Amino acid sequence: MKNLKNIFAAKKDKVELQPGEYEGPIKIDYACTVEGNGATLWTKSGAALVIYADNVTIKNLRVELTETLATETAIEVRGENVKFENVEVFGQVKDAKKSFKTWDLPRTIKLGNFAAKVQNEFVIKLKISEPCKIINQIYGLKISAENLSVGETELQFTISPLPDNIILFGSFLLVTAAGIVRRIFVQGLATINAPEVHQKISPPV
Repeated sequence: MKNLKNIFAAKKDKVELQPGEYEGPIKIDYACTVEGNGATLWTKSGAALVIYADNVTIKNLRVELTETLATETAIEVRGENVKFENVEVFGQVKDAKKSFKTWDLPRTIKLGNFAAKVQNEFVIKLKISEPCKIINQIYGLKISAENLSVGETELQFTISPLPDNIILFGSFLLVTAAGIVRRIFVQGLATINAPEVHQKISPPV
């Protein structure tokens, strides 16, 4: 893991991170653009990224809390005109003006065992805090919607017939206009001894 404090010490207008993992927290106290290049910034607890300065743009970065709940703050914004582009967050984004909404989402949706060699269908309830677009990255699973509005919603997961003893695992993204992205993992197991599923379930706590 690389030392972020040394990277930001030069106070360059553009900070370019190499792909990889960086342990936070990091505090940005001058105007700059940070190109994350898909890197991950993490802390076990406490905000991983605190932005004090105005006119800061964060791009293509993953920010996550590894040992605390998603209700805790991962990014704290204290400056003005702070922009995000494709920033994936596990945790909350907080600012004094409450520009960023609080999200209450499961980290993982566990489907359990379902029948192999036939189509299975699940209905998942989610609470959406901001309008967002779904990007599905799970092979063999179809999601019933592409765009979601604020409020409680139900998504139908249709799983294509899978061979016996095949693990279904992957994730889908919720992408907001503010440039913040939320990832939800989905896991389950297709097995010949399990019943065919056509039922409504809720995400785990």
